[in-house]
Amino acid sequence: MGYLLFAAFISCTCLSVKPAEEFLEEFIKQNFLPLAVPINYDTLKVLKDDQRKIVLTILEDESEEKSQKLIKTLKAAASANRNLVFGYVGVKQWAEFAETFGAKGTKLPKMIVWDGGEEYLSVSITAAIP
Repeated sequence: MGYLLFAAFISCTCLSVKPAEEFLEEFIKQNFLPLAVPINYDTLKVLKDDQRKIVLTILEDESEEKSQKLIKTLKAAASANRNLVFGYVGVKQWAEFAETFGAKGTKLPKMIVWDGGEEYLSVSITAAIP
């Protein structure tokens, strides 16, 4: 039923089919992944074709309670910023990948904005993290 209402809304509010198709494509792209994505080999394959920037948080260990609280915060931020992909990786889970962004010897959690390729920017975390 929800799909029918969505389809009816799209067909009634759009003057042509092309904008509706573009809207639907964008909607699916932005809602395909979970709000906060655990980064691993499989998710990197999916993100390879996504043009959005990735807000990557590097944690010591994804399974720690403190990390789980931070992941909840990331999900809240992601729901308001669908034009970005929010991801996280634990050094304990995938040290080699985390080292790509200089995680060794730095205070964690560390947050970066990554283009999915070679370039990234470190983000200064000044607020207290739960």
